[in-house]
Amino acid sequence: MKGCLFLLLWGAACLLLLGGCTGVVPRTESLDRSGVARVRSLFDRLVNSSCGERLDADLTMSWEGYGRSVHLSASLQAARPGFLRLSANDPLGRPYLLLALDGNEFVFLDIAASRGYTGPVSAAFVRRYLPASLAVDELTGWLTGTVDAGLQIDSIGRELDQARYWLEGVNRAGQRQLFCLDGAGRILRRLLMDRDGGVAVEALYGDYQESSGCRRPTLLEFRGQEIQGTIRCRFHRYYPPGAWSSDLFHPPVPPGFRIQEVR
Repeated sequence: MKGCLFLLLWGAACLLLLGGCTGVVPRTESLDRSGVARVRSLFDRLVNSSCGERLDADLTMSWEGYGRSVHLSASLQAARPGFLRLSANDPLGRPYLLLALDGNEFVFLDIAASRGYTGPVSAAFVRRYLPASLAVDELTGWLTGTVDAGLQIDSIGRELDQARYWLEGVNRAGQRQLFCLDGAGRILRRLLMDRDGGVAVEALYGDYQESSGCRRPTLLEFRGQEIQGTIRCRFHRYYPPGAWSSDLFHPPVPPGFRIQEVR
């Protein structure tokens, strides 16, 4: 399960629903000034959307790689900047693991082994489960199909013979990212590039549905050089915004657990 702690197998049918923008980045053509302005307006809605502020959902996760597969049911809560809680059950419905981040510190509980780990989110231990190049404060945006403020777009084009648009830019950390949008302004594909021009992390989004006034992807796939295998998830239910307990991202450690602090 190494490298797959926040998502995904739903089968070949899911891959078909993740339609558009798959495979290598396609050739694009330039847009006129009005076309660029329209696509930029669609992108700006993703940046300014309140739908990316927080996430509360139930999902099915799976990971495939190296001839193995892992399937889990889970609940996921996330909020900007850098708050995340993932609690998962094994196929028999028993509590399996819990990962919580508050932007600075993390708690990981291996419930089956009655063992836990704590430390800063910069610890190498966390990056066994989250891609090394993916900034913690951008996690909610990646999971909700929205974009964090501060990303500077420097290129906009249209995919040849398709009503899909490609935008390229740099985030506040200087990382280059690419976005594929459909004509309605929904992200279909997002790529985080490494310094050598390779794809460090790639996310594919599909089957958007309305929930509490927000367009939410219900199918999500992660892959790339920093993803060991393929992670897929199917969101079954999104919950409307509500009050969260103060310890949601600081879960208490159950009695009898062995806790190791890592740096």
